[in-house]
Amino acid sequence: MGGSGQYFWEIVRRMPEDRIVVMTDSIDGGDVFDATHPVPTVRLPMAFAETGGLSRRGFLEYWRFARKVREVCDRHEIDFIWCGRCVPEGWVAWQVNRLTGLPYLVSAHGEEVTLPVAGGQSGVMTSRQHRWMARQVFKRAAGVVANSDNTRRILRSDWAVPGGRLHRLTPGVDSDFFRPVDPCPATRYRLGWTNRRVLVTVGRLHARKGHGLMLAALRRVREEVPNVLYAIVGDGPERENLARQVADLRLQNHVQFFGEAERAMMLQIYQQADAFVLPNRQVGTEIEGFGMVLLEAQACGKPVIAGASGGTAETLRQFETGLLVDATDTDALASAACLLLLNPQLSERMGRAARAWALQQFKWTALVEQFGGLVANMPD
Repeated sequence: MGGSGQYFWEIVRRMPEDRIVVMTDSIDGGDVFDATHPVPTVRLPMAFAETGGLSRRGFLEYWRFARKVREVCDRHEIDFIWCGRCVPEGWVAWQVNRLTGLPYLVSAHGEEVTLPVAGGQSGVMTSRQHRWMARQVFKRAAGVVANSDNTRRILRSDWAVPGGRLHRLTPGVDSDFFRPVDPCPATRYRLGWTNRRVLVTVGRLHARKGHGLMLAALRRVREEVPNVLYAIVGDGPERENLARQVADLRLQNHVQFFGEAERAMMLQIYQQADAFVLPNRQVGTEIEGFGMVLLEAQACGKPVIAGASGGTAETLRQFETGLLVDATDTDALASAACLLLLNPQLSERMGRAARAWALQQFKWTALVEQFGGLVANMPD
């Protein structure tokens, strides 16, 4: 489950069961998952062959889907729709609203609403059709939910969403699950970390996550911290490129690829690491909208390093719980890593502050209450 999917799930599973119905995609194993929780769930095929709603094929596809959504809303007496994205989900809600007047909220996560710059960078909003659809969705929405102040700024400056209809609702962290433990030699042995100073990155292997930048910085870190190990958790399209970079830089003894990790395994990785790093940067229209993994690491009592791009600055307190750096400056990135790895007392102090910060600012229960207040005050 990706970050945005986790964001919605953590909120809806804490809401009263008689107040919500989830409409989501039909996937293999979906019925098995649905049987493990009490949240009412309706699964519909949501793989659009054409996400542009202005072509004949796209128009018919959206229209058929909107009719199905309307039927579900009528059957369950739905008061409003909350859409995961402006396109395609928001366009469906826009159509239902045109038919029935049913109000809707639409969420924005940052990367999907970042407009292209000159040069034709990749991204959904490079399509004029998608941009036009998104503008109509935002104009008609009863409210737009931004996951960060950075996303809220983008929505105001680039999409002209009025401030009165913009709401900030950040992701949170399950601080009961993600919690600190003492270093465990047996666990570190199983992970292959005995006598190593360990930096960890958790996340999909996308260019914007900056794994390659950390590998470039690792050459200098290795000079000052000879027993450094960089553990990469996750999979994705950059896997082969990163493996090639490791070989080219002769870092095979200093880099560990875990691939996808189960939740329990990921928790152990967070807990036994010495520091966490997400060296994110903007690539074309792609930015890191927030960075939930930074919250998870801090909840586990780990100091964090994050790239000064997108919404990640809002996940930490500079010099107190972590370090915000320009990750494209690999010397600065290396210096931040060395500072934490060579100063255990500093890292421990920042880790304690990180745990307190996560508990104070990012409890899911408080965020669900915030969402409830947003809904209660939503205009008809």
